[in-house]
Amino acid sequence: NRQKKRIKNITEEIKAALTQENYDDWQFGNTFIQTPNKLTLYPKDFINDIIHANKKLSISFLSSNRKLNTPYLSKKQLSLSAQELYNKYKTKDHKLDIYKILNKLNIKVKITEEIKNKDVIAEINFTKKEITLFGKNIFSDTQYFFALAHEIGHFYLNHDKYLITEQKTDVNSTNIVPIGINFNIKRMEFQANYFAACLVLPKIFLTRIFIELLKENDVLHRGFSALYIDDQPCNLESYRKICLPLCNYFNVSQETLKIRLTELGLATFNREFDQQSEISTKNLYRF
Repeated sequence: NRQKKRIKNITEEIKAALTQENYDDWQFGNTFIQTPNKLTLYPKDFINDIIHANKKLSISFLSSNRKLNTPYLSKKQLSLSAQELYNKYKTKDHKLDIYKILNKLNIKVKITEEIKNKDVIAEINFTKKEITLFGKNIFSDTQYFFALAHEIGHFYLNHDKYLITEQKTDVNSTNIVPIGINFNIKRMEFQANYFAACLVLPKIFLTRIFIELLKENDVLHRGFSALYIDDQPCNLESYRKICLPLCNYFNVSQETLKIRLTELGLATFNREFDQQSEISTKNLYRF
């Protein structure tokens, strides 16, 4: 490429390459192009000249590559929006009435025993405004609850303008069918997930109950954060007294709570909690 750029005019060389049947001088490579305007060695010149040779095509091309004005919000904005929605649809005992939100948004929900695969919890059709929850009696209430909150997030953030269908798994979303191509699907998924976390675990009320439980159980600040969890028996006992009641009350999984408490800086976890290692919540009191 440096050699090509040093030579000011290689038009005759390109002409020869394009017209001579026995051309065999490949010092400039093996790509020689005639555009509507010039001779060139570069495919990008050909593409640009073809586009600009036709004004209608040029306008169409530029329009299709203009970024869509998708409603991306900051974490703070997402948190405030979710808090506002929670305040509007919480019950007298401060629990989220998620089905009331769905009814307000005119979103239909159906539950089926059908299983798409072992990971897919829900599927949403944005055009029909319909959510299907799969695997009745297989997936947990907490998984359904968060999946519904995730889909509400898409609608509340106006993502339905850009998506046709989506399948929600326990970890992320797969098989998304977008309306267009020029927007960031991963960013939309993050926005919907973060909005859902803020909705099911609202910052203000979660923090208040969390602090009340710390005081009630005499859990002391360990220097890392208000709550520190590792494999030590005393810290596991704190986990049972603080985190498990919160999971039960807010109807969320232990992993969801762990992520939210960590993100809010309320707790530090030096222990992994997956489905196999989650601590049993049987016979656990609710507050």
